[in-house]
Amino acid sequence: MGEQGINMKKEGISRRDILKMAGLTAAGVGLFGHNAMADEAIVKPVSARPQKKIKISFIGGGSQHWAPRIIRDIVNKPELQNVRIDIALLEIHMGRAQAIHDLFLATFREWGVEDRVRTFPTLDPEEGLSGADFIIIAISTGRLEAMSYDLSIPEKYSIYQPVGDTCGPGGWARNIRNFAVFHDYALKIKKFAPNAFVLNYSNPLAALTKILANELGDHRVVGLCHGLFENYTFLQRLFNLEREEQIKVLFGGMNHFFWIMDLRINGEDGYPLLDQKLKSLHKLPESEADIMGYISNRALMMELYQNYDLLPYVGDRHTCEFFGCYITDLKMMERFRLVRTFISDREAGFERAARNIQRWTANPGELSKQPSRET
Repeated sequence: MGEQGINMKKEGISRRDILKMAGLTAAGVGLFGHNAMADEAIVKPVSARPQKKIKISFIGGGSQHWAPRIIRDIVNKPELQNVRIDIALLEIHMGRAQAIHDLFLATFREWGVEDRVRTFPTLDPEEGLSGADFIIIAISTGRLEAMSYDLSIPEKYSIYQPVGDTCGPGGWARNIRNFAVFHDYALKIKKFAPNAFVLNYSNPLAALTKILANELGDHRVVGLCHGLFENYTFLQRLFNLEREEQIKVLFGGMNHFFWIMDLRINGEDGYPLLDQKLKSLHKLPESEADIMGYISNRALMMELYQNYDLLPYVGDRHTCEFFGCYITDLKMMERFRLVRTFISDREAGFERAARNIQRWTANPGELSKQPSRET
């Protein structure tokens, strides 16, 4: 082992080179599984004849957080401007589904697309899923009442999870709650919409996407997250670039925990440029507030970068949960500014979202057409 290390040093092979080779090899044999991430973050669609009408089934279509932004994004996609779209809002709570339906009934009229796009609420899986071309899943079994235990019980044992939805005790408990529900939906999809493509937004994303893929096949299921775009934004600001397209990355990992294996800035090898840029800065550009309103100082990102010579996901509040040492010591959390989201914060967020839906329904012009990165 020592001799091999000496030979590597003589050949000028760095830790970054070794990790990149290991990561690329793992990606090549599929060890990243159903959350493998592609070169330049572009997934090219399979060529097919254009469809004039599609049906989208939105499981959890009454979601106060996800439904307004995802439906808004879909409707305003340039590639779908000439497509008729039916969106089934499949729910277990008619009141939530009806609220989203009322919102878009008014909004589609305001946008002038009511003759092309429609939503309809339903509690019936057969009605909601039958004939679907695409299925979106954004649910949380047990909702906040169940999640409160995911955070409070581990805290008794000095595990302080900032988010608690992906790994560790919070992710484990969330997976256990959702496992049977996702498996049941997979069987229903197989029965009522066997040709549909399924897009999962629910956490823990990797585990739940795997449940779906086991039943429906790897080629029909994908888990989606906007995390990569936070890295793009960070790099674009750091290098003062006009366009995101000036950045090219090869990255691998899983939801909330990935590494950039190769980086190009304007066609040049980006890692030497990144090394030089970071050494010259007194302070990193501050991040935008995340969905809960928290701002990261990216101290954890920098520590991991210095240790491994590769840029990780820049969202410290998620990344830290994959390393027990950062979330079992309150002083360590304070040092890295790893702010926790309490259930009371989430409850307040749901109340704000409900008020927004009421306001947008009454004043449909207030719901911006500006797309998010979710789709």
